[in-house]
Order: sequence, then structure tokens, then C-alpha cells
Amino acid sequence: MRLLIASDSFKGTYSSAEVASFLKEGVLSVEPDCNVFCVEVSDGGEGFLEALNSADKRLKRVETETFDALMRPIVVPFLHDGKTAYVESALTCGLSRLALRERNPLNTTTFGLGCQILSALQTGCDRIVIGLGGTGTHDCGMGMLQALGVRFYDDSNRLISDGSRAKELLFCKYADMAEIDETVAQTAFVAASDVKNPLVGENGAAKVFAPQKGADAATVEMLEFGTVHACQVLERSCSKSLNFDGAGAAGGLGAALNVFKNVQTVSGADIILKAADFEGLLRSGIDGVITGEGRTDGQTLFGKMPLKVASAAQKYGVPVLLVCGTAKAESDRLLLKGVTKIKPLFQESLSFETLLRDTPEALRKAGRDAVSFFKNG
Repeated sequence: MRLLIASDSFKGTYSSAEVASFLKEGVLSVEPDCNVFCVEVSDGGEGFLEALNSADKRLKRVETETFDALMRPIVVPFLHDGKTAYVESALTCGLSRLALRERNPLNTTTFGLGCQILSALQTGCDRIVIGLGGTGTHDCGMGMLQALGVRFYDDSNRLISDGSRAKELLFCKYADMAEIDETVAQTAFVAASDVKNPLVGENGAAKVFAPQKGADAATVEMLEFGTVHACQVLERSCSKSLNFDGAGAAGGLGAALNVFKNVQTVSGADIILKAADFEGLLRSGIDGVITGEGRTDGQTLFGKMPLKVASAAQKYGVPVLLVCGTAKAESDRLLLKGVTKIKPLFQESLSFETLLRDTPEALRKAGRDAVSFFKNG
């Protein structure tokens, strides 16, 4: 038997590589002769750089000093080939860097991501691919823009200092883009993301994603109000509409990148799957694919990694088992899009500590069950 494992990370707990490792252990415990191929994957969020580095060993890794979402000094990597640099927003301002008590998107910033982009530009690259997702921020990318030269002013026409929090940036009076360095202005930016949510509204960044970042109901409303205001400020500065599908990625980073002239949005999942020659592996003769994510719900239907994996496998008639922490009722629609079976590990939401403790063994059991599933259907 030949099985292919390509699971996204289980957000905030285990990486794509760790999830694959636990599943593989389970498979081999009952089918020691099985050939198991593991591919690290990401849709632009957590694990984007590691998945890319695993798929393409030619990329050079550079460690840089920058700041996390609370402006604490950190050292994180980026990858480059001399022309294109790859940066991951989750590494600088990621939710997983914040303790539970620190998670409040009003108090965070993407300034450190902007600093890392500047470091990447110093290598001579003129194209920056930014993996979007997994952040603990919701500042509409204004912190990142500060680092890249945009100046924001408050109601008293005072300059808002670099590294300020979302609660100051979202309610700024106006933005001045005159001091953006020419190198930044001429850079080709690529937003690597599979998020389709707009910046504001019922399906926008604040109402859909902010609760996952520690925002209570009152904070979500404040963020929504501030995001509408910030969107208007940025739109006046760049003369573009910024409330488009995908603008809500990573707390509004999708919108912020579009203030620049040369920017495009591409599927983060497609970047990784192409680099890993995923379809080549499928063509080599695979009996089954195991994919996964922490939570399967309606968002999975909007092009997230498990759907991308399932769609590729469907082209070659390969059955797909989707393993997830929990699954919502609407997830059954995935059975019409290439997923053969959905296997939730848990029937209810559990505490972070419980998930951290119980997920590895639950994944090993899922691996054992997968062997029976692919053998017997």
C-alpha cells in the first residue's frame, strides 16, 4: 500500500510536519510495509516557510531580527533565491506566539512583518511573496505599512509612533504615503492566501476571524467599526477599493498590500503543492491520501488546503480521508468536492491544554483507522 499524507497544521497546537508524523506512526503500527509519503503543506498561514523549504531545497534561509505582535524582539527566517523572497506573517505576528492572556487583537501590530520585508529587500530581491494567515493581529496591516514608510496621523494631526497598536492605528485621521522608499514602491508584492473573506461586513475579518484571536463580542464590534474607518483612510491614500474578496486575510493584511501599485493575490496552497510536485506524486501510484486541519467548517469550502488536496486527488481517482480536530455539520458538502470521508478526532471543542495532550494519540489512532478505510472502503 502507498499512502500520501498532506495535512495542514492544527492551528496553535501541531505543525503540518508533526501532524503527518503522528498519522504516519499510526499507519505503520498496523501496516509496517506501507510506503508513506509525507508532504508538508500550508495555505499561506502557519508553516508556509517550512513547507516551502521542505519542497525546494534551493532556497536560501536567512535569519533576521524583528518584532512579534507585541513589539518584543524576535529572530525569524525568510527564504529567497536572489530574485524572490518568501516571508510568513505567522512567524512574526503569529497567534501561536501569544499566551492566552495576551490575545487581544486591539493590542497587537504587524510592524514586525514590515521590518522583515525590509530585511528581505536588502538581499536585492525585487519580488516578495508573503504568506498570509495565522496572525494574532487585526490592524489592517497598518503596522506593516508604518515599517514600509507610510505615516499615520491622529485627530490632533500628531504622528502615530511606529509599532503602535491596532487601537491607535485603526482610528487614525489620515495617512501619508509620500515617504515610502522607491525600492518599496517598485517591489512586486504577492499575497499568498486562500482566504476569500472581504475586509468588512458579516463575512469580514473582524466578525469571522477576530474571535479566534481572543476578541470578545464588544471587541469585535470595535474592530469592525475601526476597520471600516481604516479602510476609508487607506482608500483615500491609494485611490483603490480595498474591500474585496481576500482583503480580510490575516487581520486585513490582504487589504494593506493592495495599497501598492504592483501586487497580486495567489493561492498559498497552490504555491506549496506546485513546489512539492504534489500531482507528480499522485501520478506515481497512490492508494489513498490523508489530509487534515484543526477545524473543518464552512471556511474549508472556500479553497483551504484540504479542499485543494482533495481536488488534486480527485483528478486521479484517489480516495481522500480528511482528519480534523472537530467538524461542523456544513462540512459534509466537502464529500461532493473530492473528500471521501471526514473523520473528526473529537466531538466537541476542548480546552487548549486538553487538545495539546490528546491530539497526538488521537492522530495515531486515525492513522491506524485509515489503513482499514483504504483497504476496505
